[in-house]
Amino acid sequence: MLRKTAATGLLSGLALLLAACGGGAPPQDLTLSGVSPNSPSVVQGQSVTLTLTFTSQNGFQGQVSLSVTENGQPPSWLTFSPKSKSLNVPKGGQAQETLQLQVAGNAPTGPHALKLRATYGDKTAERDLTLTVNPPPSFALSLNPTSLSVQQGDSAQTALTLTPQNGFTGTVSLSLVAGQDGVPQGLSLSPQSVQVTGSSPVNQTLTLSASASTPTGIYRLRVRGTSGSLTQEAALTVTVSAPSGGGGGGGSGGSSGSAGGVQVSLQGGTFTQGPTAQNVPPPQGFQSPYGAIAFTAQVPQGGTLTVTLTFPSPIPQGAVLKKYQGNAWQDIPGAQLSGNTATYQVQDGGPLDGDGQANSQVVDPVALLVPAPTFTLSDPSPNPVSVTQGGTATFQVTLTSQNGFQGEVSLSLVDGQDPVPQGLSIASTNPSPISLSPNAQVQVTVTLSADAQVSPNTYRLTLRAQGGSVTQEKPLTVQVAPPVEVSPQVVEVQVSSSNRNYLQGTSTFQLVIRTSSGLSGTVSLHITNAEGQPLTGFSLNPSSVYVYQSQENRFSVSLSVYSGSLDRTNHQTTSGNWIPGDNPVYLRLAVGQTTKLVPLTVRVSAVPPGRIWSALPGGKLAADASGRAYVFWNRGLGYVDQFCPHVTVYAPNGKLLRSFDLEGHPCYRAWAIDIHVDTQGNIYTVTETYEGTSGIDGRYVMRLRKTLPEGQLLWEVVKDRVTNSSSGNLRLSRVWVADSGTVYLAYTDQVELPTIFGGTGLYPVGVVEAYSSEGTRLWRREFRATRVTSGNTSYYVDSYAQGGLAVGPDGVYVAGTTEGNLFRTLYGPSAPGDSVSTSGWVAKLDPNTGDVLWSDQFLGELPPPYTGDVTPVVLALDPSGSRLYLGGGTSMNFPPYSNQGSSDALLTLYNAQTGQREFLRLYGGSSHEALVAIGFTPDGSHVYLGIRNNLYKVPVSSPTLDLNDSLWSFYGGANSDIGIDDIRIVGEDLLYLDADNHLQRVLP
Repeated sequence: MLRKTAATGLLSGLALLLAACGGGAPPQDLTLSGVSPNSPSVVQGQSVTLTLTFTSQNGFQGQVSLSVTENGQPPSWLTFSPKSKSLNVPKGGQAQETLQLQVAGNAPTGPHALKLRATYGDKTAERDLTLTVNPPPSFALSLNPTSLSVQQGDSAQTALTLTPQNGFTGTVSLSLVAGQDGVPQGLSLSPQSVQVTGSSPVNQTLTLSASASTPTGIYRLRVRGTSGSLTQEAALTVTVSAPSGGGGGGGSGGSSGSAGGVQVSLQGGTFTQGPTAQNVPPPQGFQSPYGAIAFTAQVPQGGTLTVTLTFPSPIPQGAVLKKYQGNAWQDIPGAQLSGNTATYQVQDGGPLDGDGQANSQVVDPVALLVPAPTFTLSDPSPNPVSVTQGGTATFQVTLTSQNGFQGEVSLSLVDGQDPVPQGLSIASTNPSPISLSPNAQVQVTVTLSADAQVSPNTYRLTLRAQGGSVTQEKPLTVQVAPPVEVSPQVVEVQVSSSNRNYLQGTSTFQLVIRTSSGLSGTVSLHITNAEGQPLTGFSLNPSSVYVYQSQENRFSVSLSVYSGSLDRTNHQTTSGNWIPGDNPVYLRLAVGQTTKLVPLTVRVSAVPPGRIWSALPGGKLAADASGRAYVFWNRGLGYVDQFCPHVTVYAPNGKLLRSFDLEGHPCYRAWAIDIHVDTQGNIYTVTETYEGTSGIDGRYVMRLRKTLPEGQLLWEVVKDRVTNSSSGNLRLSRVWVADSGTVYLAYTDQVELPTIFGGTGLYPVGVVEAYSSEGTRLWRREFRATRVTSGNTSYYVDSYAQGGLAVGPDGVYVAGTTEGNLFRTLYGPSAPGDSVSTSGWVAKLDPNTGDVLWSDQFLGELPPPYTGDVTPVVLALDPSGSRLYLGGGTSMNFPPYSNQGSSDALLTLYNAQTGQREFLRLYGGSSHEALVAIGFTPDGSHVYLGIRNNLYKVPVSSPTLDLNDSLWSFYGGANSDIGIDDIRIVGEDLLYLDADNHLQRVLP
């Protein structure tokens, strides 16, 4: 009898492992379910109004705070209103509110990925939004040609091209305004307006008219286009000359005359027409200040004419004399230029004769072309130039005047191989303005500015210098760096198991803090989330640095990633802020009120096994397809044996998602028994409550409940007086929900049966029941066991459904214990009070009817007079559904295995289709009390066996699943009396373990 006494504690001990404590109440729920429009557009400097739609399942009434962020930070270029709102959302309904977004005039153009967030208490409702910022409508002006010659009392024309930008339409007023020179009296422009109606460029001929009194000279002016507040200009150089006139008999056989202020003398011929000054378009890089001098002269047939041109001013260096004929310019060989005189010869019928014929007549349009005033731009130095986000940088260039150029020169950044990013510009120059004197040189220091929104990158741009009609460009590379930079941006950390399977690893990154960061003095360093809240599981060394604001500061920082120790005081995760793979986090730098968040990615790799995070308390486990873990536990009420069933839900990274008591459930002496989650996220729970006072009035009541994901009750089934306070069998009841929605419940009921002494009595009987998704019972199967007396009188004995529940595609599997004959005749004649060994049993039931498809009952060996126990605890089907694993404990021998202590772990494998027992084995030793948790890798290649404090990953190819063949073992418990209790697996990398009264995520 001593063996029986030592083993009877196994069942009650396993039941007591399910108790835990903690608390919470269901919060109001609120969802930001819609934003209209979802992809709005807005012009810089303008606003857009959004309609926010809020919904609630339970109803919501209260104040919410609104926020808008981009990359985790409030955008500096955007404001919004209101900042908060009082909402009243009916249960199952919705409410709409408006939110106005105002963008700054310098807001970065292009799409912006924003996040709208409504915060209520410690909860948030979020919605993504793409806001596109467009530049305001505008237009551009250009002229061709940009230089005109006009005689007093005459007119000239140039072509205006007006190009609309960003959807511009409307009337553009045109005017002639001062440039480097003032507009002379009597010079006018027509037409005075142009209409833009579409997206195509508008071409308009502009006529420039000079009155007879307009002073002669060269005028550097601008044509201005104005529409509303928009103003654009284009440079135009105008040469006003006197009208052509005769002299020396010009036009009547004379040999001298003047035109456009130029004296013309002939040798070897006389004028028959002219001379006159004509407007001609000069070639690129030249000006024709006197126009083209045109005349016709009479010469002897085939003779040579010598022409002398005397100009009112000395001929500048670099000037050339060219013929203009056939709308093209032609060199004049042998032309002599000296002082203010140019001399050349033309032969009748020769190549310079305008009519090309030896007809005693020379047609001779000719012009003095002088180099246009210009300037050169040197290469920028340094190049590339580096600038920090939100900061400035300088570089130098040299401007050199050529051909008498004088005037102001502006510098700007324009697109090169890359477009100029919004927010990167030239802030100032020294000197300012840049004024260039004729044939002089100016060295310019340029200050480059980068807004905080400019993305760190290398930009291959162009530096443009523009003065009047002259434009010069040089390539410029700008490297934009953040004020705080982490390198590399992806920090790779390899973690490995340390003491008691905690994971830990260290890597190093470089930290650069620049002057524009605004940080100085002792700066603290933390790893945080996007809201700046510190994340556990990370540590930095050093945890603070000293920054000198006047210089660039560089540091080497060690980043440690760890899973931490088990938290025994707070109902929260201790290291639930990283997972294997990429973890987007932030480096927070703080000094005083100044804080910077720098994004980086921590890429964690590890060799299993190891504890990723843990949470207190543990309890019965469930998991859904998304990898969320559900813990069903007993929230203590502060008094002995007074609990309230409570559900806590965690994300795969350990973040607490929600926590609630079961709605409307009694909380006085109530226990959480089992939990399951269906494919829609509905939660099924089994609880036990002690109801009544004491003695005969006291009773235990079981409840099977279906609730919504947030805990609201849908239906419940109440089982009254199902067991008694001493057995604890109810606390091993199990629930399972099939993919079809059918709910299966295995428990021990009290059934009134005939007694051997006459009359009836209540006997514990193992039961399996099936319910529809609406809570209607479909069938019930009871497992009644009997023995016989020496007189062959049959009587009922106790049987318990306490050994687990599993559901496959074609069967429901249940296990339990009994001290009588259920499926096999294992017990001979005995009296009702005799002490006998406890046997284990397992059965496969038809999921539609509850009929038994196959069954087994088994018992070990012990030498008389000892008795022992066989106690199934857990059932599990492998992923293929072909093998059924039964785990538990036993105090008996199963040759060739001999019991090594008061209880050994027991494993039995069955063919799930036929019920054939494939093998049975024991795991003996003082540390092997029971096999209480079984799980599988998704491909079925390995099985996880939870035996007391250790979890083993064993290849199924091992003939007897020997623990020595394990791929690894994991120590899940920290106390000798609280070991592994439950396991759930989702996909390849999610393994949840209830051990040491903690929920633990283990690297598999």
